[in-house]
Amino acid sequence: MLKRFSHFFFATKVWLTSAILTPLFFLLMDPMLPPVSPVWQDPVDIILTMIILGGGLSIPNWIFLIIASWLLSKKGKSIQQIKTKLTIISISLTLTLFILLIGFGGFPVMWWTSLFYAFTVSASIQFYHLKNVAPEFVWLENILDDKVF
Repeated sequence: MLKRFSHFFFATKVWLTSAILTPLFFLLMDPMLPPVSPVWQDPVDIILTMIILGGGLSIPNWIFLIIASWLLSKKGKSIQQIKTKLTIISISLTLTLFILLIGFGGFPVMWWTSLFYAFTVSASIQFYHLKNVAPEFVWLENILDDKVF
């Protein structure tokens, strides 16, 4: 039963890791970054705002990641090939989101924040385990193994 939802769980872990870990990177790099606004002095306020906004605004990227991981795994490619394609797709989606937010939405954020989000998304795609829907090949002695089928 849980094998059906493995793409959902994979994409959710990747999405939540990016939404939570990226603001923490900002907290670590805070002394090196230029001040965003004199209103934002408390780092906890900045982190919580980034988690809420980053998570909320990236919901379409999360949905696309679920669909992409499901579609790519149905093709029977190796897990590393799927993860490489998912990394390219997710970085493109992240950069597109920031282009839309900054360029067309007038969202007050620096362009290089997209690089932090793209890094955490790509690292978490490589870190988390993704199950392939179609096995690449089946050895004769593995036919009765429950893990393969």
